[in-house]
Amino acid sequence: MNESGDPYSRVDFDTSAIDDSCVAPTLPMSTQNGSSQYYSSNNPDLTFENGYIPDAKKFPFTRVEYTPDNTGRIRRQSGVGEEFQLGSGHESKYFYGKPQQVELDRLFGSEVGVASHYQKNVVLDPNGQASISYLDQEGRVIATALAGDETPNLKVLESETGAQATLTTDVFEYNSSGTSLVNKLNIDGDAIEFNSQLTVAYQSNYTFDYSFSIAPLDEDCLPSLCIDCVYDLTLEVKDECGIVLNSSPAINQKMVGKFTPTASGYTFHAACLAPVNGTDEVAPFTVQLGVGNYGITKVLRINEEAKQAYIKNYLDPTINNCVLTLEDFQNEALSQIDTSGCEMTCQECLDQLGTLEDFLAAESGTQADYYELKQNCDRICNGGKISECEIKMNMMKIDMTPGGQYGEYELNGVTNVSAFALSVFNSSNLLEKNNAS
Repeated sequence: MNESGDPYSRVDFDTSAIDDSCVAPTLPMSTQNGSSQYYSSNNPDLTFENGYIPDAKKFPFTRVEYTPDNTGRIRRQSGVGEEFQLGSGHESKYFYGKPQQVELDRLFGSEVGVASHYQKNVVLDPNGQASISYLDQEGRVIATALAGDETPNLKVLESETGAQATLTTDVFEYNSSGTSLVNKLNIDGDAIEFNSQLTVAYQSNYTFDYSFSIAPLDEDCLPSLCIDCVYDLTLEVKDECGIVLNSSPAINQKMVGKFTPTASGYTFHAACLAPVNGTDEVAPFTVQLGVGNYGITKVLRINEEAKQAYIKNYLDPTINNCVLTLEDFQNEALSQIDTSGCEMTCQECLDQLGTLEDFLAAESGTQADYYELKQNCDRICNGGKISECEIKMNMMKIDMTPGGQYGEYELNGVTNVSAFALSVFNSSNLLEKNNAS
């Protein structure tokens, strides 16, 4: 039972009053009954050998917390008693990651192979002592080691003296699948992002140094202005709970690029050369990291104000030599139109169309199609002019010719005028003047 007298359940150890997956306190059990009473001063029988029963201080159980990735790996494990519960600092912690190449090379030499083929597991015991296991791609342990400074309650190893070393490694090296890590274009297409994981086996200071080069954007249409890219850079080191450890904006967020700083933020300059009071490098920053897994994130995003300023300059005809007007686009479109048949003579049109018999024999269309094309030739023969009466007369003729809307005679390839109640070829049609044919 819990201390409220209710059955002990998940709400007593697997929930949190705040929205934080890393803070789920383990609540004590009631000593009024059950195992918690047995391992307490409330045990009704503490005589003789029972007087040696230890007091669990309301925690007569252990708790196992798994990694939230469905792998079944243990993240933390408590011991029995109040002093060894999760969050006490005396629980066992497990961390899973990848070794850096320089680590393996120092242990085994250059023949060890690529670091991405190995695993690096770290276990922190209740005494605060970290031990490392290096595993090959088949899961076999190839090396173990103790890590970090001595803990106050343990005897120091003689080899610790002078064992400290400073190493430099590239966190952009490999990902968990063994392929080279690269920047990824984000879904909006305005930033490149990078994410990596760092497994730390002992508390130490980690100095992060990042730099990059910006190629000049020399636009031929803007000869008097150099539009070098201006970025918003974010560098973050986060712990397993998502807390940013380099939280100062001066450290992890800044505007970088080749530009002149002004009160409004920046001003583009005329020469596409070295930065003008700007920077393409980020000042190194140092963060003290304890044992654990840490995420390293970099986001290099195009500065929105700089992008809008570029668009404004590009559309300014006083600056851009390449700005086109609507008339320019229209003339370009008209120049691509084939006008080779636009100067056809009357006779050329009639000769090309031919007779109705030839048109139908060549299966170029229906009789209605022929007369429609014939109208086009008539317009040319009449100097491009044709009276409204002539147009309507021709339309009526087309309607009354075989195949027209009042001249249907064939059904499914068989002559059957009786199937069409509005055909002039049907002597029993239902036109306004009956039997008109």
